[in-house]
Amino acid sequence: MSRVQPKIPNKRISSACSSCKKGKCKCSGPPAPCESCARKGRECVFEIALDGRRKESAKAALDAIKAKHGALESLFNCLQSGDDDAVSSLVNAIRKGSALPDLKKVVEEHQGIVGAKEREVIAGPSTSLQHQEVTEEFEGDIHENS
Repeated sequence: MSRVQPKIPNKRISSACSSCKKGKCKCSGPPAPCESCARKGRECVFEIALDGRRKESAKAALDAIKAKHGALESLFNCLQSGDDDAVSSLVNAIRKGSALPDLKKVVEEHQGIVGAKEREVIAGPSTSLQHQEVTEEFEGDIHENS
């Protein structure tokens, strides 16, 4: 009796080389040269960046989405809690059709101005609303106990 060899399935590759793609022929995959290019004496180049199914492409897409999300979040924060000048500048830039990187620069410019003002306030006498409320409450307690 002869033993039947189990059929080994063909190895599936993620991306064919550029020569096999162009010639629409079966590619054995990396490492270069693939069997088809070696037989036909063609240049064998694997362009990993063009394969949208690979981990590198997915990571690059995720990084781009995270960067865009961060930029949009900073725009939203500026609109939500920025001073009137910052909000006005941002809205004008949006209405002019500015691209997201340009809008982010507008926000960063105003954050730099606001940051400098905050440092002055911290270094100078305290004028925060919370400090005023605590002081008024303390003074009210003193007058009630007198």
